[in-house]
Amino acid sequence: MADIAGPATVPVEGASAHDATAAENPVVVGGTAQDMDDSAPPNQVSAEGDTVRAAMDRDGVGFVHPHGVRIWHVSAEHTAQQTDTTIKAAPGASLSLYVNSIVLTCNAAVDVTVEESTTTLKWKYYAGGQGDGAVATFTPPLKITANTLISVTTSAAVTVTLVVSGFTAP
Repeated sequence: MADIAGPATVPVEGASAHDATAAENPVVVGGTAQDMDDSAPPNQVSAEGDTVRAAMDRDGVGFVHPHGVRIWHVSAEHTAQQTDTTIKAAPGASLSLYVNSIVLTCNAAVDVTVEESTTTLKWKYYAGGQGDGAVATFTPPLKITANTLISVTTSAAVTVTLVVSGFTAP
């Protein structure tokens, strides 16, 4: 084996057949355990192009999802008229919120507007009456400008149940 400061070689020992006991010192491929929550991943790197470890769940299964690992889900029921009410807070510098889906139900006629910050329209629904609602799925997801919150505005004081799901990523 070469000096650590120079080119290093790693001896590979112990060839093992599939489903056989691993002999000697086989090379093992693995990754870093990651929980499915809205926290920063333990293997996050500082820049695009940096080397990363594979992200896996605690059972060792690699993440292959149609979304980032920092998933979130917000549910709210409003009975008063809302004006620029925060649904999901800004995630922090250089991070964006991505919206995968919006589910809405209303008990009377109302306009519901989901906005980036409090000014940029991202989605709007005109509920016609009691029991009206919508399910919107976004593929690709709606990307919100970095470090910007998501808000809701309603046109009347009716019961509005809103569920928004997504993930946080650069």
